[in-house]
This record gives sequence, structure tokens and C-alpha cells, in this order.
Amino acid sequence: MSIDNANSPIAVIIGSASGIGAELANVAHSRGYRLVLADIQPIKRTDCDYAKQLDVRNEASVKQFAGEVFEKFGKVDLLFNNAGIMRPGRIWEQPSEHLNAVLDVNFHGVLNGIRAFVPRMLESGNACRVINTASLAGLIPAPKLASYCISKHAVIALSETLAIDLQEVKANISVSVVCPGAVKTNIMVSAKEALSNDDDPSSMAEVKAMAYGLKAMGNDPSNVAETIFSEIDKGTFCIWVTGESPKPFLARCNAIAKGETVGFTQWGHEK
Repeated sequence: MSIDNANSPIAVIIGSASGIGAELANVAHSRGYRLVLADIQPIKRTDCDYAKQLDVRNEASVKQFAGEVFEKFGKVDLLFNNAGIMRPGRIWEQPSEHLNAVLDVNFHGVLNGIRAFVPRMLESGNACRVINTASLAGLIPAPKLASYCISKHAVIALSETLAIDLQEVKANISVSVVCPGAVKTNIMVSAKEALSNDDDPSSMAEVKAMAYGLKAMGNDPSNVAETIFSEIDKGTFCIWVTGESPKPFLARCNAIAKGETVGFTQWGHEK
């Protein structure tokens, strides 16, 4: 399908070099969107209209990117804030640089994307949607994933408050937050590379175990991307990936309502 039509919708995908982001780009392209792609890694594809190497932790760089996008295209129809990393470790043991890196990319990266693009989206008046990638870990706390869970809980809260604020000003902007469980991506490869020999050996063991788990039971990124677009079509706010069970989340809610300490209920799939 051609993407040369100037009237085609624009999909901006931040965190699109691999994994879910790359598959979101594939689905968007198949649906006739013109692609605007950004990632800290170089974008190695030729079917996009604009690509940029971008560090989402740098607020000024993200704002500059947003300015470039609107100067070139004049609008954004879909904004995906999808960049994310993982660094396993218990909260009292994890090196500060790993904890801060997760929060900077997973939360502040989304926040920077919102603060850079939403004012321009409001000004354009175009009907559009912001889609933030969180995780089941943003709904269900898990052991040895404190920094990741914290960052993804924050993304969900940010998405909810963004939606409420936009509704209050009667903006023509909708919001979705994506909460996938295990997905077969390279997120653990970068986690392994970030861990040095000086780190707690248990953290490296956890990375290896999680990497194995992703390959063994993770959803395929292409299926996740298709689900996301299908749910966007329906106007869904909180997007669950097909097959993921809400039961552990409901158990957590019940525990909170009873004033009980929240334990970990193993993530699972519908039978």
C-alpha cells in the first residue's frame, strides 16, 4: 500500500527499532499510515517517511523531534510512546544507575513524549490518540522487578490522568495504555548487556531465567501489535493482549480492598 499520499494518517512510533514497536510500524504501514519512527538505536527500514535516532530521556531532544514532526507533517494521528527497558533486581540491592535508567526510560520517556507532542496535537485540532506502552507489571507487582513495576505503574497512572485532563478540556485526543504480559522481544538482551560481573549474580540469573521464559511462553510481537490496533479501533483505554488473564489483577484489587498485604499471583493465560 502506498504511503505517499499527503492526506494519509501519521503514526509516530517512539521505540520502534525492534520488538513491539517494529511490529506496530508494520501494522501501521499495512493500514496506510505514513511512518515517523524514533529509537535510541538506528532505524533500519526504508518504508518510513521520517526517522530519527532519539534518546527519550532527553526532554529537549524529544521536544525538538516533536517540532520537526509537526513542521514536516502538520499533524499526528497516532502517537505511540513505546520505548522501554528492564533491569531486574530487588529494590534495596539494585545499583542506583540501573534503577534510575529504568525510571528515566520507562516513565520519563513517556512523560517527555506526552509533554512534547500533546500541546501541538491540541493546537492542530486533529482527532488523534496517544498510546502509551505499560505492562501487566504495571497492574501486578512481581518479585525482583521493583524498578520495572514502579515505572509501569506510573505509566498507567500517567495515562489515566492524561485522559481525564484531556476530557476536562474537551480535547479531540483519546488515550490508550497497553498492558502486555510476556512478549518475545530482545528486552532481556539489553538487560544482560547492562549487567557487569560486579553485579549481584542473582540478578544475572534472573535475567537468564526471564529471557528463557519470554522465549518459552511470550506472545509474538506481531500478534501484540495487531491486538493493539484492533483495540484502538474500538476506542479501548486499557489494552490487554489476547489470552492474558485479568484474574491476578482482580486478586490484587481484592487484597487491597481488604487491607491485606499484596502478594504475587503468578501471571497466567486464560485456559
